[in-house]
Amino acid sequence: MKKSIILISMVAALTACNQQEVSNNGHDHDHPHEHDASTPATVEDIKSKVNEATSKKKTIQDVPRDSIFSFDEYHYNFGTIKQGAVVQHTFTFTNTSDQTVKIVNANASCGCTVPTYEKGRLITPGSKGKIDVEFNSAGKQGKMVKSIRIYTDATPKVMRLQLTGMVEVDKK
Repeated sequence: MKKSIILISMVAALTACNQQEVSNNGHDHDHPHEHDASTPATVEDIKSKVNEATSKKKTIQDVPRDSIFSFDEYHYNFGTIKQGAVVQHTFTFTNTSDQTVKIVNANASCGCTVPTYEKGRLITPGSKGKIDVEFNSAGKQGKMVKSIRIYTDATPKVMRLQLTGMVEVDKK
């Protein structure tokens, strides 16, 4: 489906390119219907270019979660707690890449969950680090699912951790 959409877009772009247009240097093309050497001339050429481009494309889902950091755990279930309790947990990791990496930011899906880390620390290959997370259940009730995003200066740029559990309201 994605390839079809890309193919249709490229055909539309090529059709539009055949109309009179202004080039990068500001001059009109003398022969708008002539093919540039870099422009595919046939549908097969377009399909080939689409296949080549999509095969090189990588998304965060394609990259192993621990390609930079190998976390001891990516998910922590704090169980059942009473409303108002504060839960603290430490996610530990090892830099399993061959490069020095810096965590540039960490944030959570809600203000009730606060991740902290050593700002500015360069994490060399093989060294360990930690992300401390605090969840404040004040005003919360029911099932909790909190996502923590860790941003680095390497690829993949974003890694995700998760904190889950149940918050019960004390019945008086």
